[in-house]
Amino acid sequence: MKGISAVLATVLIVVITVAIIGLAYAWSVDLFGTVSDSTDDQIGGQLDMMEKNAKIVTATCNGNEMNSINTLIFTVKSTGSLDIDSGEISAYVNNKAIANEFQTIVGENILETELAAGEIVEFVYERASIGPEETITLMINSPAGEDEEIIVCPEIEASVNPVTPPIQS
Repeated sequence: MKGISAVLATVLIVVITVAIIGLAYAWSVDLFGTVSDSTDDQIGGQLDMMEKNAKIVTATCNGNEMNSINTLIFTVKSTGSLDIDSGEISAYVNNKAIANEFQTIVGENILETELAAGEIVEFVYERASIGPEETITLMINSPAGEDEEIIVCPEIEASVNPVTPPIQS
């Protein structure tokens, strides 16, 4: 029985080895290229989020004795270099989301509000008074983080109309 010559066997081994190395190289370049593209996209997204920041500029609480309602008026400024799209900002009072319960001065809900970079928007939130000199914590959440402000709402005294007793004759 005759076998293949040593030269032919060596050539076949070299060709097979080169083919395997070529396949491994092509696979690794594709794999690392995909990982690199994905990483670039994620880093770009995170950097964009860091540029979408909002801060509370002012926050006041005014009481209305006629209807025992405290009105929280606060202004929010977009301090990043990118616009904050609608739905990317939310507000909390005492850790309770109030997204659907307050509006901008022009009647727009905060979830529908877009803040251009550098823009300042004023919001109004009305709530029933809970107690005297109530301290509330207002928090604004934006893609880049949160900002918090502590406000003291004034005591609201219920308005009572004195009743004059009937005059007896």
